[in-house]
Amino acid sequence: MNSQRKVPVVNIANALTLLRVLLIPVFVGVYWVPTDMRSFWAWFVFAIAAFTDKLDGYLARSRGLITNFGKMADSLADKGLIAAALIMLSWHGFLWWWVTVVMLAREVYITVVRMMVVKKKVMAAGMGGKIKMFAQSMGAAGLIIPWEAAFPLWFAQFMYWASWSVIGLALVLSVWSAIGYTIDAVKISHGEDNDEDTAEEEKEEAGNGKEDTGNGKEEAGNGYAPASHDHSGLDAKNSSAQDSQDDSGQVSGEFLDRSSGK
Repeated sequence: MNSQRKVPVVNIANALTLLRVLLIPVFVGVYWVPTDMRSFWAWFVFAIAAFTDKLDGYLARSRGLITNFGKMADSLADKGLIAAALIMLSWHGFLWWWVTVVMLAREVYITVVRMMVVKKKVMAAGMGGKIKMFAQSMGAAGLIIPWEAAFPLWFAQFMYWASWSVIGLALVLSVWSAIGYTIDAVKISHGEDNDEDTAEEEKEEAGNGKEDTGNGKEEAGNGYAPASHDHSGLDAKNSSAQDSQDDSGQVSGEFLDRSSGK
């Protein structure tokens, strides 16, 4: 009987997730201090933190280090980093406060929903949430970078408008993915999600059972095959029967000859 390997909570993927959490106050501190290079250093710290998000996910999937703690911690680290970036951008006047408030309210709502169903199932980030997070990261990074310090003003304005457009896309995806999370949470709370998983497992087990039955029939057929080709016993019986018929014929002929002679 094969037992599943228990994944330790202390692993490289979860360590990178915790590193991202520790970089959040570093990012806020660097972006808060009024220095000439604060935007550059803030973007640098933000980029490192965002990179750890990609790296820990890759390591968790490729090395089989996925844990329930990692799922929850990764989501909270992402939300914390994005929340810090949005608040700091609004504080410095690069982003409207109402956009930040809507996005943060969405994150708080999703976190509460996940906590409500965590005893039944840990809700991992869906595709809509992942695209939303990517758009938020790219939009925030684009607004943090001091484009006017190294490029012409027209190009800097273009990049800022492009970044605001990406943030707008992230805002739409925030609302859309929140609806999807709500539907999934309702299914989990009513046990529908578990029923679907159980039905899928039963289908897989039934398929494996049919395959085993087919293999059994094939083995049984192979076991009878040699007997079907062995005709030696049958030939012996036919030969004996033929000899008996010949003897009976000879006896009958002698009897008729004798009768004729009389």
